[in-house]
Amino acid sequence: AYIEVVETDFTTPRNKVLPQGFTFRIRRTRTQNLYEIASSQGAIRLDDWLKNWTPSVVLSELEKMFDLVLICAPAVTSNPEVALLAGAVDGVVLVATENVTSFAGLGEAQQRLRTAQANLLGVTLNQAPSTPSPFSVVKSRMRGLMNFIAVIK
Repeated sequence: AYIEVVETDFTTPRNKVLPQGFTFRIRRTRTQNLYEIASSQGAIRLDDWLKNWTPSVVLSELEKMFDLVLICAPAVTSNPEVALLAGAVDGVVLVATENVTSFAGLGEAQQRLRTAQANLLGVTLNQAPSTPSPFSVVKSRMRGLMNFIAVIK
């Protein structure tokens, strides 16, 4: 199963009491044997989960239904509450982004996870999202034009 936990949006006004029936929802995906877990209100917000459910209780219930539960959560450096969730799971993989995540940021994340007694399994490095340069756009258009000309002949 896959859970994406989103950051809290403090600009959106929130009710102090959750609506009745606010629960986790399990949805099938197009991929065989893959389920997405969301809330009855849509995305699972970090603050809702931590305030209204005990992470370890939710995860023990999910373990009864699934062999593996993958949780994608916001960065622990910008959302310290993520450490509470990280301490309740079996293992954590830090995700760093090339040319974005600093070595100091990784050290801070590791320290926060260690303080939360999270089991840090490792770190993965993602490539920074590429933004097309103006030259690559021109090159692509020229290639398309040349292919079009070659078809006309």
